[in-house]
Order: sequence, then C-alpha cells, then structure tokens
Amino acid sequence: MKRVFANLFLFLSVLVFPWYVTVSALVIFIFLFRNFYEAAFFSFLLDVVYSTPGTYFLGVPFILTLASFVFLILASFLKRHLLLRA
Repeated sequence: MKRVFANLFLFLSVLVFPWYVTVSALVIFIFLFRNFYEAAFFSFLLDVVYSTPGTYFLGVPFILTLASFVFLILASFLKRHLLLRA
C-alpha cells in the first residue's frame, strides 16, 4: 500500500512540482523500496514533459531516464553490499 501511495505522489509531483522535487523523491523511494523500477518510468515521464526538442545534454535525448537506470543498478549493488534493505 505504501508503494501505491509513493507512485501516486510521484505521478502528481511530475505534473505539479518542479523537476528537482520529483528527482529527489525518486532517489528517496529507490532506497526505501526494493526494486523500485517505477523510477525509470517516472524519469521517462519527466524527460517527455520537461525536455525541449533539439536540446540534449551531451547529445543524449533521454538523459534522466538513462541516469535513473544507472542509479537503480548502483542502488541495488549498494543495498546488497551494505545491507540497507527496506
């Protein structure tokens, strides 16, 4: 049930709050929940909503989505080796 509320909060934060509030919430939820793959979906949604056509960071069109995948892998590695499981 907590995960459902977290997803609802993230969906609303994508639409209402600035991008950095949503990214901060994504980072927190990645560490709070096990296998929070929804972060990649919400990162993609942020990229679609806030990106402008033709302007890419380092030539990569969906940089936040790519960063979320990297962060998910890094967080799962850290959780496993530091025993910070939720």
